[in-house]
Amino acid sequence: MERIGDIEINQDLPFQTRQWNIQRVGWAIMTLLIVAALLGVFGSGPLSSTTAGDNETVAVHYERFIRHTGEGDITIAVAASQAPADEVELRVEASWLDAVQILSISPEPAEFLAGDDSHVYVFTVDEPERPFAVNIRYTPREMGRISGGFTVNDGPSVSFTQWSYP
Repeated sequence: MERIGDIEINQDLPFQTRQWNIQRVGWAIMTLLIVAALLGVFGSGPLSSTTAGDNETVAVHYERFIRHTGEGDITIAVAASQAPADEVELRVEASWLDAVQILSISPEPAEFLAGDDSHVYVFTVDEPERPFAVNIRYTPREMGRISGGFTVNDGPSVSFTQWSYP
């Protein structure tokens, strides 16, 4: 015990310094988690959703971060110029389909063709002069990085990456 004036104090300054440093690290981690949440890493916000591709041909609107047990939506917007034959063939990479469970596809595809490295959904387009959109509702089957890609009518592929967290 150390005597300071009339008071005896049991102190361990190296231990106290370590505790303060650990406390500062904890506060920094909590601050980073709050900032990440506000930016949309754990829900809606400026970082949560994005678009791959372009609005001139094919645009894929998706969520960058999704909960492992949550439901997600991907919308594939197809420009009117990409559906000249009254139908749209949407080729989906099998690697993405293996990582997710499809809950629904809207509109309902007219035809489905399974392949080794991709699956093709064929949609009938009622109004070819207007843009066409496909909405896929899904749940991730695995955690971590999920990559995929969509190709419309043998055009260029639009790739994207998502992160599935617990």
